[in-house]
Amino acid sequence: MEIKDQFQIEGQNGHLQEHDFLHKLGSPESSNVQRVDGEALKADVPRYIVQPTTFPMDMESFPHYIKIIDFGQSFLDGKSAEECHTPMRLRAPEIIFGDKVDYRMDLWSMGCMTFELIVGQPPFDDFLPKQSSMLVHQMLQTIDEDLPDGWQGKWQLMDSERRAMKERLQAIHGIPLNDDPACLLQDWLEECYFSGHKKEDMERADIHHIVMLIRKMLRFEPSARASARDLLQDTWLQESEQNSQSLES
Repeated sequence: MEIKDQFQIEGQNGHLQEHDFLHKLGSPESSNVQRVDGEALKADVPRYIVQPTTFPMDMESFPHYIKIIDFGQSFLDGKSAEECHTPMRLRAPEIIFGDKVDYRMDLWSMGCMTFELIVGQPPFDDFLPKQSSMLVHQMLQTIDEDLPDGWQGKWQLMDSERRAMKERLQAIHGIPLNDDPACLLQDWLEECYFSGHKKEDMERADIHHIVMLIRKMLRFEPSARASARDLLQDTWLQESEQNSQSLES
């Protein structure tokens, strides 16, 4: 993390100014990145890394859970990576279909991650990580939307391979392997949340709003996904944040 001028971090009792923040954690220690063969760094490789820091914290009295999110890869705006290493369960469909990728693939990943943060499991399984056709099939069952026309041809081939694999498994195990019935996003999230053993902190109306937010990110067509700015302007999300701050103060 690079510390900018006038950087503020929200603390347990208000806001810390930059000099107080540095006083508590110490000045950042960075090291230049160099290739072992002495060659020049590629454009998508950072020029330096910042050493991690530690600070004392009484976790028993800390009022929040800490959740760390990492989509597995980053690249500069306007430039896409030659290979994407996003975990399969968070992988956007344009990666699977070999289409051009940009920052909007993170919007899809964020939609999947939001689902997982709410119920403790991702919306799509990756039990067969090499079978991307199984993943796309789950997406189609959960998202009430057709694939873009440019992906239809490849999907027909992928689906044929998926069906052939199912037939081979049926022959090996001697039992029918029928497709699970489609379960749309709203039903799937409610089933996972309200049938679990965890404490229910939200009402069905809250889950409905969360589904609407996730649905804006889980769009097959990347250009149809809501931007991060639009998502943060969501009325329900802002009201929830204000209510949370009121409870803490």
